[in-house]
Amino acid sequence: MSRTILLIQLDSRDKSRSYAYFQSVEECLERVCKIYEEHLKRCTPCAHVITYDILQLFDFIDLLKDLTCLVYQEEANTYAPRNKDWIKNQISEKLRKEANKSGGTGETANAEKKRLVKER
Repeated sequence: MSRTILLIQLDSRDKSRSYAYFQSVEECLERVCKIYEEHLKRCTPCAHVITYDILQLFDFIDLLKDLTCLVYQEEANTYAPRNKDWIKNQISEKLRKEANKSGGTGETANAEKKRLVKER
């Protein structure tokens, strides 16, 4: 469990910059997914159910002006920066593990994992 700081800038406006502190990388990755889910809710306010797959999430991440994780490295007593590609790889691994726990295969988790965002 590594303390992690999420730095995000949604677009070119300085006002869209923010950061959040997490006790673990896993919590940080979950927040990245939640940010996308909140975006989907704003874009489709009348939808009863919203789902997405990992490729749509990755497209969203690529469109962000900036997304960086600073992951605490205990042995060096410092934070190591991690870029979008690292974040996407970690999310992919996270979803693969979730799919394996629920009986799916790792390969299907990578391409077809869908998350329920909202029900009314």
